[in-house]
Amino acid sequence: MKQSPISDGSLIDIVVFLTDIADKNGGKIKDIKSAKVEIIHRGHSPEKVERAFDIFQKRFNPNVRNKSERIFSNHEFSKLSDESAKMLVKLVKYGILTNDQIELILLRAALDDEKLSSDDFKTITALIIDTKKIDIPNGIFIDNEDNTIN
Repeated sequence: MKQSPISDGSLIDIVVFLTDIADKNGGKIKDIKSAKVEIIHRGHSPEKVERAFDIFQKRFNPNVRNKSERIFSNHEFSKLSDESAKMLVKLVKYGILTNDQIELILLRAALDDEKLSSDDFKTITALIIDTKKIDIPNGIFIDNEDNTIN
């Protein structure tokens, strides 16, 4: 079976890498072409790199740091591995994730007895953030008493 382009969560690795570059350069990526080449040389497909840049460019906002911050509780962080918690904070810090997306990730983490691993975090976050890859047919909906799909 062919894997989905985002199923391994590397899309989130790329987005986090881009936030790190921007963070070091005052909120900007000065040489986009070099950054893309470096990421491709790390083994990511050009398609995935382009998709990550698309997400990053649409959502990255260095000015978010000057607005109110989302404060996570100890209980919320208790459901995430240390690495997952660090990635979540980076993605929130620059507005990559919306408040609704943050809540979806935390709700998903709360479903497990164990902490959400970094791999699972990246996969779940990629599925939530990369809605362009979700293909839901327009004609499917539940509209009757027995909850069957029409």
